[in-house]
Amino acid sequence: MLGGCTVPQSDSRDRSYIPRSAAEFPIATADFRDMNPRRFDEREPAQTIAIGSEAALEDSFEPHDIYLWNRITERDIDIRLIDMWEREVVFDETETVPADSIYSFTVWAPAVYLLELVVPATDTQQVLRIPCRVFDCNITSTRVALEADDQFDAVAQSTVVLCPNPICESGESIQIEDVSINSSVELDLE
Repeated sequence: MLGGCTVPQSDSRDRSYIPRSAAEFPIATADFRDMNPRRFDEREPAQTIAIGSEAALEDSFEPHDIYLWNRITERDIDIRLIDMWEREVVFDETETVPADSIYSFTVWAPAVYLLELVVPATDTQQVLRIPCRVFDCNITSTRVALEADDQFDAVAQSTVVLCPNPICESGESIQIEDVSINSSVELDLE
């Protein structure tokens, strides 16, 4: 168990549980070990999941991408994405992620989110905060690697242009209605 995670253990987890606040959760882990986050770009995602629709975001702003890289062995991973403004779970699936595979998520609706990742077999979990400010004109991503020891390493990345999104400034949210999943049939991970 990593420090700072206050969600219940997976055996007794109430999947409808939503923490009171996102503020206590980190945006990234303390260290990203020896891994270069650019190595995520060298792989084609095994699965791409869109949460919300492109229409939810103004043309001058970008969505936020989440990349989950299962580095070593095939594992089931519980993945939940919680919209903290609407206080609702917008994605909740258990995915069997193949070894050395990346799952990609594109989140279109600006809000504050919590990304909860759990490996049920070992009860390892990590909760990360995705602040609303990442839904601006920059290209942003949260990159998470699940390591051999079942620990999660995470880093948040962004290009650097000052262009705040007024929706985030006002605290309003946009309703998420669409979730679409595209699976890659052929994987070339070399």
